[in-house]
Amino acid sequence: MADLQVNLTQYRAQLSQVEAALTTDPENEELLKLKNDLEEVINLTLDLLKVNEKGPPKELAPSTTWKVGDRCEAVWSKDGNYYPAVIDLISDDCTTCTVTFDYGNTEIVKLNSVRANNTQAAAGQKRSNPNDDDDDDASSGSNKKISRKEKDQLREQKRKKMAKKQQRLKELGEQREQEKNRWLDFFNNSKGGASSSKQPKNLKGVSKKSIFASPETLTGRVGVGTCGIGDKPMTNFPKQDKVVYKK
Repeated sequence: MADLQVNLTQYRAQLSQVEAALTTDPENEELLKLKNDLEEVINLTLDLLKVNEKGPPKELAPSTTWKVGDRCEAVWSKDGNYYPAVIDLISDDCTTCTVTFDYGNTEIVKLNSVRANNTQAAAGQKRSNPNDDDDDDASSGSNKKISRKEKDQLREQKRKKMAKKQQRLKELGEQREQEKNRWLDFFNNSKGGASSSKQPKNLKGVSKKSIFASPETLTGRVGVGTCGIGDKPMTNFPKQDKVVYKK
């Protein structure tokens, strides 16, 4: 969880830098894509942090002290509804108990799910027998509670959804690692620096020395070629003697 918090801080800092860069170049496709990726990874990280903060659900302690022989209402696993039953056995850790329904079925249920017997509610529920697997009995109307199977399905859907988010976060992290050099190049260029990847390669026949470089000697002149003659005096030509023509 601490790593997620650190990553979240870094993502937000990078998003601020990208948004600042977009103010000067709002149509830069690379920056826009980077901004969308950062926003997505920030949202995924926040979702993971919320899940970790909640943690696994804690087992609730039974609100009533139960003992063997007490009448109660327990959940029948076939349809998820409560029905009158009798507690036959309680586990040593007081987390589960064995109950026998009035119709003869015996099941093991969590002790904190057992509730006090409500004769009126029991009378209001009409069911012929738990052994009957008719679809009509399974659907008891709009007041039907979510069955255990449906709860497991919802839990599985949430687990898959969170796994997809974690996988997407991992993919974005790998993608951001690959684009790290490009991001550093952009950030250095925005500060006036030059990217090493954009430096021109040495070209054959092209001199690196500028013709406007300062001469190395006092007699040299600025702008006089780059072929090694910038610091040399002018060429001296021999004086031509007069030609005398004899008559």
